[in-house]
Amino acid sequence: MTFLKLTRALAALALVFPAFSSAAVINIHQTVDLTSFDLNSPVLYQPYYAPVSLAVGDTVNLMYDFAGDQTLRLFNPWFILGSLYSVDTGCTRFAASGSLNFVNARGPVQSVSKTESSGCVHFGISFGAFDFMSAPGPIEFSGLKFSMTVDAYDNRTSRDYTGPAWFVAADRFEIGREVAAEVPEPAGVALLGLGMAALAMSRRRKPSAS
Repeated sequence: MTFLKLTRALAALALVFPAFSSAAVINIHQTVDLTSFDLNSPVLYQPYYAPVSLAVGDTVNLMYDFAGDQTLRLFNPWFILGSLYSVDTGCTRFAASGSLNFVNARGPVQSVSKTESSGCVHFGISFGAFDFMSAPGPIEFSGLKFSMTVDAYDNRTSRDYTGPAWFVAADRFEIGREVAAEVPEPAGVALLGLGMAALAMSRRRKPSAS
Protein backbone atom coordinates (compact mmCIF):
# COMPACT_ATOMS: atom_id res chain seq x y z
CA MET A 1 0.00 0.00 0.00
CA THR A 2 1.39 3.38 -1.00
CA PHE A 3 1.76 6.24 1.50
CA LEU A 4 -1.06 8.17 -0.22
CA LYS A 5 -3.44 5.22 0.04
CA LEU A 6 -2.51 4.71 3.70
CA THR A 7 -3.19 8.38 4.45
CA ARG A 8 -6.58 8.22 2.79
CA ALA A 9 -7.47 5.04 4.69
CA LEU A 10 -6.57 6.64 8.01
CA ALA A 11 -8.61 9.74 7.17
CA ALA A 12 -11.61 7.55 6.33
CA LEU A 13 -11.24 5.70 9.63
CA ALA A 14 -11.15 9.00 11.51
CA LEU A 15 -14.49 9.94 9.95
CA VAL A 16 -16.10 6.60 10.67
CA PHE A 17 -14.60 6.22 14.14
CA PRO A 18 -14.13 9.76 15.53
CA ALA A 19 -13.36 8.33 18.95
CA PHE A 20 -9.90 7.48 17.62
CA SER A 21 -9.19 11.22 17.46
CA SER A 22 -7.86 12.88 20.60
CA ALA A 23 -10.86 13.86 22.73
CA ALA A 24 -10.94 17.13 24.64
CA VAL A 25 -11.98 17.61 28.26
CA ILE A 26 -13.46 21.04 28.97
CA ASN A 27 -13.73 22.11 32.62
CA ILE A 28 -16.03 25.00 33.57
CA HIS A 29 -16.13 25.98 37.24
CA GLN A 30 -18.52 28.59 38.66
CA THR A 31 -19.33 29.91 42.12
CA VAL A 32 -23.05 30.58 42.48
CA ASP A 33 -24.63 32.97 44.99
CA LEU A 34 -28.01 31.43 45.83
CA THR A 35 -29.33 34.73 47.22
CA SER A 36 -29.48 36.04 43.63
CA PHE A 37 -32.26 33.57 42.75
CA ASP A 38 -36.01 33.99 43.10
CA LEU A 39 -36.71 31.09 45.43
CA ASN A 40 -40.46 31.45 44.80
CA SER A 41 -39.92 30.24 41.23
CA PRO A 42 -40.33 26.49 40.61
CA VAL A 43 -37.13 26.43 38.51
CA LEU A 44 -33.70 27.86 39.33
CA TYR A 45 -31.64 28.67 36.24
CA GLN A 46 -27.95 29.64 36.09
CA PRO A 47 -26.55 30.52 32.61
CA TYR A 48 -22.91 30.88 31.65
CA TYR A 49 -22.18 32.95 28.55
CA ALA A 50 -18.98 31.68 26.95
CA PRO A 51 -18.36 29.87 23.67
CA VAL A 52 -17.91 26.10 23.94
CA SER A 53 -17.21 23.74 21.05
CA LEU A 54 -17.84 20.01 21.49
CA ALA A 55 -16.83 17.28 19.05
CA VAL A 56 -17.85 13.65 19.22
CA GLY A 57 -15.86 12.08 22.06
CA ASP A 58 -15.37 15.36 23.96
CA THR A 59 -16.34 15.71 27.61
CA VAL A 60 -17.55 18.83 29.38
CA ASN A 61 -17.39 19.03 33.18
CA LEU A 62 -19.70 21.63 34.71
CA MET A 63 -18.84 22.35 38.35
CA TYR A 64 -20.97 24.68 40.49
CA ASP A 65 -20.10 25.62 44.07
CA PHE A 66 -22.42 27.72 46.20
CA ALA A 67 -20.95 30.90 47.66
CA GLY A 68 -19.71 30.93 51.24
CA ASP A 69 -21.27 28.19 53.33
CA GLN A 70 -24.58 28.20 51.43
CA THR A 71 -26.52 25.03 50.77
CA LEU A 72 -29.56 24.49 48.56
CA ARG A 73 -32.45 22.62 50.16
CA LEU A 74 -35.00 21.01 47.81
CA PHE A 75 -38.47 19.87 48.83
CA ASN A 76 -39.99 17.33 46.44
CA PRO A 77 -37.44 17.86 43.64
CA TRP A 78 -38.55 17.29 40.04
CA PHE A 79 -35.35 17.24 37.99
CA ILE A 80 -31.80 18.59 37.69
CA LEU A 81 -30.45 19.41 34.23
CA GLY A 82 -27.03 20.32 32.85
CA SER A 83 -27.27 21.73 29.34
CA LEU A 84 -25.58 23.72 26.56
CA TYR A 85 -27.43 25.66 23.85
CA SER A 86 -26.14 25.71 20.29
CA VAL A 87 -25.11 28.76 18.29
CA ASP A 88 -26.94 27.50 15.19
CA THR A 89 -30.68 26.86 15.06
CA GLY A 90 -30.52 23.63 13.11
CA CYS A 91 -31.90 20.45 14.61
CA THR A 92 -29.18 18.02 15.66
CA ARG A 93 -29.90 15.02 17.80
CA PHE A 94 -27.17 13.66 20.04
CA ALA A 95 -26.28 10.69 22.21
CA ALA A 96 -24.58 11.42 25.51
CA SER A 97 -23.36 9.68 28.63
CA GLY A 98 -22.56 11.32 31.92
CA SER A 99 -23.00 11.68 35.64
CA LEU A 100 -24.43 14.01 38.26
CA ASN A 101 -22.61 14.36 41.59
CA PHE A 102 -23.70 16.28 44.68
CA VAL A 103 -21.26 18.15 46.93
CA ASN A 104 -21.73 17.62 50.69
CA ALA A 105 -25.13 16.01 50.16
CA ARG A 106 -27.59 15.40 52.98
CA GLY A 107 -30.89 13.53 52.86
CA PRO A 108 -32.05 10.69 50.58
CA VAL A 109 -29.93 11.76 47.61
CA GLN A 110 -27.29 9.88 45.62
CA SER A 111 -24.94 10.58 42.71
CA VAL A 112 -25.99 8.93 39.47
CA SER A 113 -24.80 8.10 35.94
CA LYS A 114 -26.97 7.69 32.84
CA THR A 115 -27.13 7.99 29.05
CA GLU A 116 -29.49 10.11 27.00
CA SER A 117 -30.42 10.66 23.35
CA SER A 118 -32.17 13.90 22.51
CA GLY A 119 -31.97 17.22 20.55
CA CYS A 120 -32.50 19.64 18.73
CA VAL A 121 -30.75 22.92 19.61
CA HIS A 122 -29.16 21.84 22.87
CA PHE A 123 -26.84 19.22 24.35
CA GLY A 124 -27.15 17.88 27.88
CA ILE A 125 -28.55 15.30 30.27
CA SER A 126 -31.64 15.63 32.44
CA PHE A 127 -31.66 13.74 35.74
CA GLY A 128 -35.13 13.09 37.14
CA ALA A 129 -35.85 12.74 40.83
CA PHE A 130 -36.27 8.99 40.31
CA ASP A 131 -32.60 8.94 39.18
CA PHE A 132 -30.97 10.66 42.16
CA MET A 133 -33.46 10.15 45.01
CA SER A 134 -33.09 7.01 47.12
CA ALA A 135 -36.24 7.75 49.19
CA PRO A 136 -38.80 10.53 49.64
CA GLY A 137 -37.85 13.60 51.62
CA PRO A 138 -36.01 16.93 51.35
CA ILE A 139 -32.41 16.93 50.12
CA GLU A 140 -29.60 19.44 50.62
CA PHE A 141 -26.20 20.03 49.02
CA SER A 142 -23.53 22.73 48.64
CA GLY A 143 -22.73 22.23 44.95
CA LEU A 144 -23.34 20.25 41.76
CA LYS A 145 -21.01 18.55 39.30
CA PHE A 146 -22.04 17.39 35.82
CA SER A 147 -19.78 15.33 33.56
CA MET A 148 -21.17 14.82 30.05
CA THR A 149 -19.57 13.17 27.00
CA VAL A 150 -20.76 13.52 23.39
CA ASP A 151 -21.12 9.96 22.16
CA ALA A 152 -22.61 10.88 18.76
CA TYR A 153 -24.29 13.55 16.64
CA ASP A 154 -26.76 12.48 13.97
CA ASN A 155 -25.56 14.84 11.20
CA ARG A 156 -22.18 16.32 12.17
CA THR A 157 -18.97 15.62 14.10
CA SER A 158 -18.83 18.80 16.19
CA ARG A 159 -21.01 21.71 17.27
CA ASP A 160 -20.57 25.19 18.76
CA TYR A 161 -22.50 26.27 21.84
CA THR A 162 -23.03 29.59 23.60
CA GLY A 163 -22.22 28.07 26.96
CA PRO A 164 -23.66 25.80 29.64
CA ALA A 165 -26.41 26.28 32.17
CA TRP A 166 -27.94 24.28 34.99
CA PHE A 167 -31.59 23.98 35.95
CA VAL A 168 -33.01 22.75 39.26
CA ALA A 169 -36.77 22.25 39.69
CA ALA A 170 -38.66 21.46 42.89
CA ASP A 171 -41.86 22.24 44.78
CA ARG A 172 -39.95 24.55 47.14
CA PHE A 173 -36.42 25.82 47.79
CA GLU A 174 -34.60 27.05 50.87
CA ILE A 175 -31.09 28.37 51.40
CA GLY A 176 -29.34 26.57 54.23
CA ARG A 177 -25.89 26.63 55.76
CA GLU A 178 -23.11 24.10 55.95
CA VAL A 179 -22.96 22.71 59.48
CA ALA A 180 -19.43 22.83 60.86
CA ALA A 181 -18.23 20.11 63.20
CA GLU A 182 -19.08 21.06 66.78
CA VAL A 183 -16.08 22.14 68.86
CA PRO A 184 -16.38 21.77 72.68
CA GLU A 185 -16.53 25.10 74.50
CA PRO A 186 -13.50 25.94 76.71
CA ALA A 187 -15.60 25.86 79.88
CA GLY A 188 -16.88 22.39 79.04
CA VAL A 189 -13.36 21.14 78.36
CA ALA A 190 -12.16 22.56 81.71
CA LEU A 191 -14.99 20.88 83.65
CA LEU A 192 -14.28 17.59 81.91
CA GLY A 193 -10.58 17.89 82.86
CA LEU A 194 -11.41 18.60 86.53
CA GLY A 195 -13.76 15.65 86.67
CA MET A 196 -11.14 13.27 85.27
CA ALA A 197 -8.52 14.60 87.70
CA ALA A 198 -10.86 14.07 90.67
CA LEU A 199 -11.60 10.54 89.50
CA ALA A 200 -7.87 9.78 89.25
CA MET A 201 -7.21 11.15 92.78
CA SER A 202 -10.01 9.09 94.26
CA ARG A 203 -8.58 5.91 92.76
CA ARG A 204 -5.15 6.61 94.29
CA ARG A 205 -6.53 6.83 97.82
CA LYS A 206 -6.17 3.63 99.78
CA PRO A 207 -8.58 2.64 102.57
CA SER A 208 -7.10 3.21 106.08
CA ALA A 209 -6.15 0.12 108.14
CA SER A 210 -8.65 -0.76 110.89
